[in-house]
Amino acid sequence: MRVPRQMRVSQILFAGCVACAMVPTRSARPQNLTFRPPPESTAQAAAAGPESSESPRAAIREFLQLADRGHYAGAAQYLALDPRDAPRRAELARRVHDVIRRRVVIDLDSVSPSRDGNVGDEEPALHDRVGVMYGRGGAVSHPLVLARATERGQTRWLITPQSVATLDSAYATVTRSWTQGRLPAVLLQPGPLNLPRWKWVGMILAIPIIWLLTLAVAAVLRRSALAVVRRTKSTWDDELVVRLRAPVRLFLASIVALPVLALLELDANTTATIWRVLRGITIVAVFWMLLRLIGLAQHHLARKAWASDRTNAQTIVPLIGRSLRVALGLAALLVAFAQLGYPVGTLLAGLGIGGIVVALAAQKTVENLFGSVTLAADRVLRVGDWVRFDDVQGTVERIGLRSTHVRTPDRTVIKMPNGRLADLRIESFGERDRIRFSTTIRLVYSSTAAQVRTVIRETEALLAAHPRIWKEGIAVRLASLGDYSFDVTINAWFATTDAAEFEIIRQDVLLSIMDIIERAGTRLAVPMQVLQIESNGQRHDAPAALPGARAGDHTVQTGTPGVADR
Repeated sequence: MRVPRQMRVSQILFAGCVACAMVPTRSARPQNLTFRPPPESTAQAAAAGPESSESPRAAIREFLQLADRGHYAGAAQYLALDPRDAPRRAELARRVHDVIRRRVVIDLDSVSPSRDGNVGDEEPALHDRVGVMYGRGGAVSHPLVLARATERGQTRWLITPQSVATLDSAYATVTRSWTQGRLPAVLLQPGPLNLPRWKWVGMILAIPIIWLLTLAVAAVLRRSALAVVRRTKSTWDDELVVRLRAPVRLFLASIVALPVLALLELDANTTATIWRVLRGITIVAVFWMLLRLIGLAQHHLARKAWASDRTNAQTIVPLIGRSLRVALGLAALLVAFAQLGYPVGTLLAGLGIGGIVVALAAQKTVENLFGSVTLAADRVLRVGDWVRFDDVQGTVERIGLRSTHVRTPDRTVIKMPNGRLADLRIESFGERDRIRFSTTIRLVYSSTAAQVRTVIRETEALLAAHPRIWKEGIAVRLASLGDYSFDVTINAWFATTDAAEFEIIRQDVLLSIMDIIERAGTRLAVPMQVLQIESNGQRHDAPAALPGARAGDHTVQTGTPGVADR
């Protein structure tokens, strides 16, 4: 059975996002859940040079490493304890370590590597905030602070008594692992990245479990929605349910993943990273839904009766749809930057300075964008119009944000940038309400005045009686006595805007005029010239046809064919 393309895309996107979410990390920096120092402190940490062994970063790293290996007595030397708590130093170190791993988010890259700590943070002198403990639901509760102390001539950064007391009190709220006493000892042993092996197995099994649960929930919701929309007379809601199937699945996956991943009991940093990725999946699903809604609205508006009768709507609706997609893409980009931890407000403020550089670099792009708006606002072009500009003529097939596509009579496509097109002189044949018919017939000089009058009178009667010719504006006149003929001009307006129909009517009229000339007893003139031949002192005048003409040729000059008669 072949899997639909939309299902394949959503499956690949979901699997990739969940896989990225479930890769454990120690330096994740998710929004709201991650300790995020001020930009200046991050810059100072990066510019502080090599890491000092007496720095806050070295102290918190050493504490975590000792406690991870089970050396709680050694880890306790990094706790600033009251002398009364000395007998339970190792137990306190174990409890503090357990709470840090479960509830505290620490970004070691942002912790100061300097011996003096971060002098630009909000903490008092010789105090550094290295992390934040969050409670249930991600609510930030208390900071994790280190203070510099000197004992026996040795400088060391220690976890402050206030932080130790807070973490010790929070230990009672840390739930006991459901795996204790239920899993084999081999699965409880540490694996890669010091995570128990059962967590790695759980992360591998979580992907298909989450996807199957998502499919089940999505199927129930889809059947319920279809049962409701099928009771309505409209069809757009039925199509909406079908179009939103893939983004709704992705949205449900981000929700279903929360309780499943909670069973893995990952550490605080990894949990925060997963929450950030799941928020990103939710945002992707929401923007995906909005894109599907825009596409559905554009599709149905283009099929409306009022849009089908108005070629203007066929031009404006796609242009608005593409503009909304671009705006939605920019909004999604800003949200993505915010999720990655970049200060969006600073980025937007920086556009004031960088906007000049961007404007110069994207001058043509902006020019084409405004050109498309100008063309749409002034209704210069419409999809389906026959137009002519410069040496180009053809049918407008598409008006995009950057360029306009014109199909030429040779079936080639010319893509003209909208910025340049807006400055050109554009002749649109789609705006006309009739097509002009103009031609000249040339009668031989042997024609009598009565014959010329008969041709003029009957031609006027022919045009006036034709059902597809406007009665006003018919003019058949003897215009001039030419070099070799009586020149009779004919002007009329055909009541059509279709070029193919115009050509058929013109052919019918020209054949009828030829019949009139034959009934009048005259004929069309052939270009002639007189040759003077001298023989034995005598001159003889002999008519001769112009090069390329043959005896009995009839010519009807109808002006410039093709464009002039369209």
